[in-house]
Amino acid sequence: MTSSSENSTARSEAARSGAARSGAAPSEAEDSAREVDVHRAAELAASGARMLDVREADEWSAGHIEGAMHVPLGQLEPAAIPLGVPIVAVCRSGNRSGTATAKLRAAGHDVVNMSGGMLAWTEAGLPVATDGSGPGTV
Repeated sequence: MTSSSENSTARSEAARSGAARSGAAPSEAEDSAREVDVHRAAELAASGARMLDVREADEWSAGHIEGAMHVPLGQLEPAAIPLGVPIVAVCRSGNRSGTATAKLRAAGHDVVNMSGGMLAWTEAGLPVATDGSGPGTV
């Protein structure tokens, strides 16, 4: 069970990582603040952030983060995702999830991109789940 203080910390992290919504291009500091490494992503998830995997179905089936929500990037509709819970966007390498981060942020979500994606997650030795019984792969 997560405390309201942990959820607040996760929300604050996502809020701090946001670019100004004025329409101006984000600064380099704002760009880097919108990304978190895999260890910080795991901490955010443990604090109540929603892990959102935007990879394709075959990639998801091969291996994903336990408890993550799966919505392929091409099907992502920010309005269909409830506001109020911080989000960590995930893909294979961090590129598609970067696109998802921008799209979700424009719709008012507190969201960060997991840099390095599932490749970095597995390199760090973090757990990978599957829909089947075998070990997950990326």
